[in-house]
Amino acid sequence: MKSADLHHSETIASVIDHTLLKVDETTDEKVLKSAVDEMEKYRFRCLILPPNLVETVKSHYPDMRVGTVIAYPLGCELTTTKIFAIKEAAACGADEVDVVLDLFAIRAANFRKTASESQRIVEAAHKSNLIIKLIIETPILDPDRVRILARAIIPAGADYWKTSTGYGRNPTRLSMVKLLFELAPDDVKIKASGGIKTLEDLESALKQGASVIGTSSSAAIVEEAMKHVGTQHSNNL
Repeated sequence: MKSADLHHSETIASVIDHTLLKVDETTDEKVLKSAVDEMEKYRFRCLILPPNLVETVKSHYPDMRVGTVIAYPLGCELTTTKIFAIKEAAACGADEVDVVLDLFAIRAANFRKTASESQRIVEAAHKSNLIIKLIIETPILDPDRVRILARAIIPAGADYWKTSTGYGRNPTRLSMVKLLFELAPDDVKIKASGGIKTLEDLESALKQGASVIGTSSSAAIVEEAMKHVGTQHSNNL
């Protein structure tokens, strides 16, 4: 993306996966409705929801692009369970799935298992006509382990590699976004997620090679971009 385009609010929105995954004391149906309304207002790339909310939204907004998470946030489920969940997500109308890989296997350097799992879940997603993003949780990995992991999952042919769940982790480091971009084949894109809360955060991740940004601060970022454009316009008058 050209830097000159980064402050155009519609361009900014088009790379954002608008995320509603947090459940706390403020969560209710109004929060879901607000996320859907923001999706319609700003035209974000995709709305990412928990699996149990996908069918509800798609039944009322069939043309809205909706994604969900599988094995979120720790990736501890069996591969067969992940495959079943992927098929269920497709049946509920999901367009995309963000799947957490077996993080224990990755930390234990069991990359043979990681390679096998990634192959099976990508195959299941593509058979269900779903876009799939593999979440590899870079905040708990060092660069050398990421390089080995990348070699293990390349044959699976995922559509995206995603930096982090963003769940209880340190923010994704820009160096990791850049490293994934450098390691990924040309047909694999990078989704940066985890700690991206401002327009500057988003721009920085894009400049390091991310194609998609996952954030729950979507509306605030687009509003910031719109204000920035307005300020530039006023200064040019």
